[in-house]
Amino acid sequence: MKRFVVSIAAFAALSCGSSEEKREFTECGPITGGFQVTERLESGTCPLSTDPFTINVAAKADQTADVEFADFGIQCSGAAVNGCTIKGNCAIRAGMPPVVTGNVSVDLTIQPAGIQGSYSVTLNPGAVADVPDGCTGRFTVTGTRR
Repeated sequence: MKRFVVSIAAFAALSCGSSEEKREFTECGPITGGFQVTERLESGTCPLSTDPFTINVAAKADQTADVEFADFGIQCSGAAVNGCTIKGNCAIRAGMPPVVTGNVSVDLTIQPAGIQGSYSVTLNPGAVADVPDGCTGRFTVTGTRR
């Protein structure tokens, strides 16, 4: 009888693990992908993008992801992936040799059909020609998979 109870407990534990893995995948869809997003300025002085733009996400085997704001030349490498959420804080670098020109923080949630969340950016003075004095901004984004 004892062996029967242990066998049922082991089977139940295996079943939970399998369904949990399947649930995470179907909740998020693949982490890696390109997303066409629009943004809304929540606070700050940075200019708002008027056109939809692209965010590319590349998942890595070490449970991190690279998040690229392709149209702006901004990338956050090594952002932490936890389930369907990607969070990170990265320096923005530009030029040769690389020069720190600000930083970006991302807090994004991947969904089967799209992405949503927010990002914050600080651009140092002189970092971008359009914003010679620098700026800060917090933006919410929503978008669909491309």
